[in-house]
Amino acid sequence: MNKSDKHSELTFQLIVESAPSAMILVNNEGKIAFTNSQVEKLFGYKRNELIGQSMEILIPQRYREGHPDFRNMFFSSPQARAMGAGRELYALRKDGTEFPVEIGLNPLVTVEGTWVVAAIIDITERKKFEEQRMLFASIVNSSNDAILSKTLDGIIITWNHGAEKVFGYSSKEIIGKNISILIPSHLRHEENEIIEKIAKNESVEHYETERIRKDGKNIYVSLTISPIKDSLGNIIGASKICRDITEYKEAEAKLAASQKLYRRTLDNMLEGIQIHDFDWKYIYVNDTLVKYSHYTREELIGQSLMEKYQGIEQTELFKVLTRCMQERVSEHLETEFVFPNGSKADFELSIEPVPEGIFILSIDITRRKEAERKIVKANRLYNFLSNINQSIVHIDNKQELLNTACNIAVDTGGFRTAWIALLGEDGKLNMVSIRGEELVVKELNKFSGQDFSSPILKNTTPGKVLRTGKYDVKNDLQNDPEIKSLKEITIQHDLKSSISLPIKNDGKVIGVFGLQSIVKNFFDEQEINLLEEATGDISFALKNFEKEKLRKKMDDDLMINNVELKKINVELDRFVYSISHELRSPLTSVMGLFNIVKHDGENEENKEILNLINRSVFKMDETLREILDYSRNSRNKINFQKINLEKIIDDAFENSNYYQNGFSFDKQINIKADTLLFSDSTRIKIIVNNLISNALKYSKKKYGDSFIHINAIINDEKLFLEISDNGIGIKPEYLSEIYNMFYRATTISNGSGLGLYIAKECVEKLGGTIQVESEFEKGTKFKIEIPNNLPNKT
Repeated sequence: MNKSDKHSELTFQLIVESAPSAMILVNNEGKIAFTNSQVEKLFGYKRNELIGQSMEILIPQRYREGHPDFRNMFFSSPQARAMGAGRELYALRKDGTEFPVEIGLNPLVTVEGTWVVAAIIDITERKKFEEQRMLFASIVNSSNDAILSKTLDGIIITWNHGAEKVFGYSSKEIIGKNISILIPSHLRHEENEIIEKIAKNESVEHYETERIRKDGKNIYVSLTISPIKDSLGNIIGASKICRDITEYKEAEAKLAASQKLYRRTLDNMLEGIQIHDFDWKYIYVNDTLVKYSHYTREELIGQSLMEKYQGIEQTELFKVLTRCMQERVSEHLETEFVFPNGSKADFELSIEPVPEGIFILSIDITRRKEAERKIVKANRLYNFLSNINQSIVHIDNKQELLNTACNIAVDTGGFRTAWIALLGEDGKLNMVSIRGEELVVKELNKFSGQDFSSPILKNTTPGKVLRTGKYDVKNDLQNDPEIKSLKEITIQHDLKSSISLPIKNDGKVIGVFGLQSIVKNFFDEQEINLLEEATGDISFALKNFEKEKLRKKMDDDLMINNVELKKINVELDRFVYSISHELRSPLTSVMGLFNIVKHDGENEENKEILNLINRSVFKMDETLREILDYSRNSRNKINFQKINLEKIIDDAFENSNYYQNGFSFDKQINIKADTLLFSDSTRIKIIVNNLISNALKYSKKKYGDSFIHINAIINDEKLFLEISDNGIGIKPEYLSEIYNMFYRATTISNGSGLGLYIAKECVEKLGGTIQVESEFEKGTKFKIEIPNNLPNKT
């Protein structure tokens, strides 16, 4: 190597060493011949660790296999160029970490051949910046908000996809245009004000205004505007984020309208609404609450709950309200509320915490609670009736039966006192069974051994029942003037209502069944009917005991033949009574619950189910009533009494399921009475009920012009009764069969087929006749004639 070459080599080394980038000299065999200090810093190798090593030591393993081919291609046509055009290049440090690089290749001709100088730059920070820039650009372009930038002169210079969606302009259409294209003419002054703020290095945040879309439609927007600065900090423009809030503003307007409607709805709700602040002052009441409160709206608003209802702080209700107010919890409850005037009402309350304080929705459930109490009472009486009936079926000892009846009345019926007194053969009254308070029992025992016409019994409740054969009710015992002598006893034992019912045998009064209750006004029509039925069952049982006594006196041979027949009759009657009462008891509960659900409101989801339950329950109840009617007609003797035919007809319509379900028809009732009507009330009711029920059941409901006409004539001899309708009629071939048991001439109704059979049996039992005239699809007329059994007939 001559002096000149030596000088050139030193010059080369100095140049390479002073280079800011990592520089590597590689010979034509791919060996590292020289590195500068920047290589040591970049790769972590000492210089002597690299000299003589293959260049692949600095290349990741996955790229090493193909690298010699690229090197040979370079040496075959050496020229200055960037390495790996179109590819990402990575280098490998001594510690095994990889990093992205840019490599520039420059051929160098030496005495040993062409070598290559590789200039290597670590671009890690540049790639991070580029990735962040791309991420930012992606975020901007993917945003649903319009993001744009403009010069201080208002010229748009950037426009993202969100801006295209919001305003309808593409970037090609809008870039270079003035921002005023998006601003309504009456709001152009806003832009000048915004630019003034931007020029002062101020930002504008969440500024709500209007802008114009490409299609000319005005939209509501929320603007956030910030200044854009150059590298020297000079403000050169503004960036703007624009959010379309049209739907929000429209929703806001709808909400305001909805709140107004909501307020009006609250004012007109059937439920009471009241809102109290945290000091318990009324801040809102609706019309219904005003009606509930016994005050005017002006008397409530601004006043506290404690001021209007003094003493409410001591109630359990106020404790619940306080907990809801303080703990911000909801509550739902039913409570009885006592007003300042002493009146009471039951309410269902829904209590909710609200920002203003507390919200209370109240529903007056007084009628529902009364209905529930009636159902409880009716169920108790039905259980009482059912248990008595079961006792009649299973007990064959008279005294045991009477004692059991009194025990059931107290234990199951809930009465405070129950007693049974029977007339002896000497006409004197004997207390045969008593259950109740000792002092009451002692007072009742005074009646034993007395003739019912004696001064002791004459004006008493038992005496009245024995004389008249009718029940006697006292629903306010403690204030009844007729029993002043018993007032202290009734108060001491909290007796408030009483009833005495006649026990009869073939229409003749043979005793009294008495009951006392601790509930004032306990005995209404429903309870009296059930208790009459129970007393009738006791009468029936006593009659059977009498029959049993007579049977024992019969001749042995005759007794053998008759005993089975009588036994069958008794068991049949008992079975009919037992099965009817046992089935009607749960049916009453079901019907009561159905009416409560129906009273509280039906929704579309359960309406059909309720209707199905209703039809099924009433169908079963109708069948059971017909079985009872059949049983009573078969076993009861005729009891002639004065008949109110008009009331019986009205009750038949009123009690009909079809009438109650809102069926519309023309009803005409004409009764011409020259005299009073005397007949058997029970059988007349059965006849009228069945014929009216049939007329309603087989009417042409869908045509809307149905009629039922009833004409009656009452003279000294007979009752002439005609019931006609324009229903579906009866085909001629079925007319001779309609009075047969369980026969139905049509499938339109799912009746039991007992109605006309029972009606005819009752008519014939009264010595009357029944005829029918019918044309199919035109209507039916029934004609009944029944003797008038006036008491003065000879």
